Amino acid sequence: MLVRDAVELARADGTYAAKEKAAVAKAAKLVGVDERTLGSIESLVELEHAVKHLKKALFPKKK
Repeated sequence: MLVRDAVELARADGTYAAKEKAAVAKAAKLVGVDERTLGSIESLVELEHAVKHLKKALFPKKK
C-alpha cells in the first residue's frame, strides 16, 4: 500500500513524470518491492483512475 500511495501522490497532478517514476522505483526497491510488482501496482493505479472517469461519464451526478 505504501508504494501504491506513492504512485498516487506522484501522479496527483495528472502526470507521472520520469523523475517521479524514478523516485517511486527507488522507494519501492528500498522496501523490497521488485520491478515487476511495481509495474503491476502502477497499472492498477492507472486502471483505478480510468474506472473512476468511466463511472463519472456513465453516471453523471444530477443537480
